[in-house]
Amino acid sequence: MAIRDDHLHDDADGAFPVVIEDNDTEVSELDDNEVIEQQIQSIRVRQDTGQPVKQTTTVVRKSSMSMTRPKRPASQIQLLVAKMTINGLDAVVMFDTGSTSDAVSPKFARVANMKIHSLDVPMGIQLGCKGSKSKIVFGTSGPVRYGSIIRTHYFDVVNIDRFDAIISMGFMRKFGITLEPEHNSILISGIPAPTLSEGEETVELACRHSLRRARPVSH
Repeated sequence: MAIRDDHLHDDADGAFPVVIEDNDTEVSELDDNEVIEQQIQSIRVRQDTGQPVKQTTTVVRKSSMSMTRPKRPASQIQLLVAKMTINGLDAVVMFDTGSTSDAVSPKFARVANMKIHSLDVPMGIQLGCKGSKSKIVFGTSGPVRYGSIIRTHYFDVVNIDRFDAIISMGFMRKFGITLEPEHNSILISGIPAPTLSEGEETVELACRHSLRRARPVSH
């Protein structure tokens, strides 16, 4: 999840690739039409300025034979998740080295009684897949406690799926956090910090979902 400066512009690379069939026969040289990867440029009009821009489409070869997607054990794809106190309330947070945004969900902000603010300049948010975009229009801040970290920190307010908050690479660099996926551990300046196992994560999220549906908002 990355914030981009060109956040209000359409993504020219957002289209699916053009697929060409391949009969999987062995050839010594590829003809011009048998391209493994080719960049094709066309012209389109950008909606926000009305100016023509180049659109790039990627052409790839598709085999006539299907393949099986390998299954990975749960231990290999387990995320690094922990409980972090944000604005006085325990939050289930996911540490995401691919994110440039520290974010809390609107539901968590409501239950934690966090005051949100409209941003002077809305920011675009680019997700992992091209064409997957959203916009950040609200922000908030509050005290954070995790291990030896006790600070007030800013968060974007984003519709996060599953977790209460996302911790970005910027947060990790700022506070000296190191991730060790092999050992499912999180270190703060070399000192181990609490993490949640997959089972603990599932229980915590289920409990929070039940409690927050029943808990009235304090004013």
